Amino acid sequence: MDLSYKLLMYFLIANVAFMIFSLISKGVRVYKAYLFQLSLVLFFMLFSLKYDEDGSKSILISVFLLFLFVILPYILQKRIELLLFEQRFDELEWPAKVKSLLAWSAMNYHILELARAVKPFSLDPAVAEKNILLLLGRGEPFESLTRICLAQVYINQRKFQGIIDCLFPPNVKISELSSEEMIFITRSLLETERFEQAIELQIALEEKVQTETNKYFLDSVVVSRLLLFSFLGWKEDFENLLKPGNQDLPSLPPLIKEFWNGVTLYNSGKCEEGLGILRTILNSQELEFFPENWQGGIRSRYEELNQRHERFLKEVFPKLEEIKQKNHTIFLEKLQKFTVRKEPIKGPVIATYSLILLLSLSFGISRAMGNLFDIGDLVTFGANNAILVENGDYFRLFSCLFLHMGWIHFLMNILALYYIGPSLEARTGTSIFLGIFLISGLSGSIATVYFHPGISVGVSGAILGLLTASAALELFQKKKPRILGPGSKLSALFFIIFLNILIGFFEKGVDNSAHIGGMIGGFLSGLTARVFLKFSILRLFAKLISWVGFIIVLFILLSSISTSKLELPYLFGGGFERKNIESLGYKLKVPQRWLFQEPTKKEPEKFSMTGPLGERMDFLLGEWYENGDVLAKEYSDNRTKGILKNSELELKGVSDPASFSDGIWECWGMKWRLEAFGRPFVQKDYICLASQTVLFVQCLLPTDRDTVYDNFLKNVIGAIKPLKP
Repeated sequence: MDLSYKLLMYFLIANVAFMIFSLISKGVRVYKAYLFQLSLVLFFMLFSLKYDEDGSKSILISVFLLFLFVILPYILQKRIELLLFEQRFDELEWPAKVKSLLAWSAMNYHILELARAVKPFSLDPAVAEKNILLLLGRGEPFESLTRICLAQVYINQRKFQGIIDCLFPPNVKISELSSEEMIFITRSLLETERFEQAIELQIALEEKVQTETNKYFLDSVVVSRLLLFSFLGWKEDFENLLKPGNQDLPSLPPLIKEFWNGVTLYNSGKCEEGLGILRTILNSQELEFFPENWQGGIRSRYEELNQRHERFLKEVFPKLEEIKQKNHTIFLEKLQKFTVRKEPIKGPVIATYSLILLLSLSFGISRAMGNLFDIGDLVTFGANNAILVENGDYFRLFSCLFLHMGWIHFLMNILALYYIGPSLEARTGTSIFLGIFLISGLSGSIATVYFHPGISVGVSGAILGLLTASAALELFQKKKPRILGPGSKLSALFFIIFLNILIGFFEKGVDNSAHIGGMIGGFLSGLTARVFLKFSILRLFAKLISWVGFIIVLFILLSSISTSKLELPYLFGGGFERKNIESLGYKLKVPQRWLFQEPTKKEPEKFSMTGPLGERMDFLLGEWYENGDVLAKEYSDNRTKGILKNSELELKGVSDPASFSDGIWECWGMKWRLEAFGRPFVQKDYICLASQTVLFVQCLLPTDRDTVYDNFLKNVIGAIKPLKP
């Protein structure tokens, strides 16, 4: 599959996977059918990613499935919320029905039942109310949704006491209420002139939403605060909240703002001025464009204020003044406290931006000095590899972190560090952040040495370590959020971790061992950092160790710059293992760490070897009766023609057959310099003849610096001999 298709497919997979995680956080029991649907979509995408070489049809089908099962249900849900907010109950059934057909779940079917129950409202509100009451008693989360729908019906009829009785009976504690229930109850308490209870509930609501991430709820809380100020006549606070540029306040129609401004003025004691504003609004042509229930609400409010004017001045206004004197300062102090707590932790992010700069410089220099898709250049620059590290190149455990294979690899890691790094560094401090980064990177590199056969480059193991360190700090904080609960960053953190591991399993060449090793190191570092941050002496010790470690690593990297070169141990006197191929009657030597493939029943005369850097040697034995020069020339010409016909290969150079003797073999060697998808490699083929036997050897080398392999390849070929002389 083409790289652009792969990136698009990963984006689609990310959206479906995140949707699955979100639904799990809400409850598997309620959404199990929808989870099954989305799991099938995810499986199709993963299957296509693995087996569809073309990719175009899979992308189109995946986009269609994503729209059908994720985007369209989301659009319909927003439509349902808008209709419910505007109390257009007779229009709810159609979007609810379509959504329940697309996204199978008990919750969506319950929404459809509610839409049908409330549909008769415009003709007979009592029937709608009775229908909704019949849907109560099903348990959570259906119960909360049903009560909210009932509250919307009561608001339309201005039955505020009914809302209080329904949502806030005497046996229910404030802590047991949801954010949405609190908003309805606060409004109802204000309408029934239980102002102090309303203040208490608004304070509880402001505290509750500290862990809330849903923008709809956050906006609703701010509107609830605005109405509180309006009902209490706290004019200055109301105006401050309405100031231009206030990012907390959601966008409201100017006419609605002006309406509540009039109510605020009335409740602050400026009754005539407030009523004048309301009269102007009622006579405004702009009001005609608002829903009928909104127009009716504005008229009802004006008439109510007119009718209770004398009682307001004698009874209500003195009570409001007393409440303001008693509660105003306390409320604002608590609100300020919640606002400060809600702000992100601020602190230095020197290490994050320094690492980004260092990684960028390293990428620019290595790109200017060589080809980052060339394995030989990567090894020279400091790529990680088990054999090289075991041979004494320990600097590679750190130098590999600052190398990347191309722009996409580099930019993805830089963006990840940019988004993950600052919050963790602000929380732990620069030195401890560096320590976590280095330990995570080292853990990933050590895992590569033990579990990854090829080379490894990139900082993704260290970045995933920062991610799991963040998860460890949040998981064990004092107020423990649910791992997949609302308001918890853990849901997003674990989702990103899951997605990275998933990509590692499906993408060829991705070093998943470095990812998993980095995550383990980061998680343990996060747990350790949590303990160290509690005590000043331990924090000082951690800072010292982190800086010493960073200086040592920097020294190792600088000292390795002049010594690193493409010297592979198995090419320079490395160990060999003798192999006998009884079926062919030949023996050979297999280099250390190379995987040997015996002849099979399907191909009894063919065997092969695969090297630790992606090298491959294929051997084929047969009978020979022709002239060697002619055979080599024909083979070379035919192979060149085949390469030129392959649209995915670009021929950079070709060498004509050159003869040499090696052991029992008279050989002709030839090579082609090639490039595929920006990656250079060399194909070196040999035709070897001995006593009417021909040995074809095809070598694929993942580097343009093939001359370093010349003696090694000849030694391997020379060691192939008959078992019986």
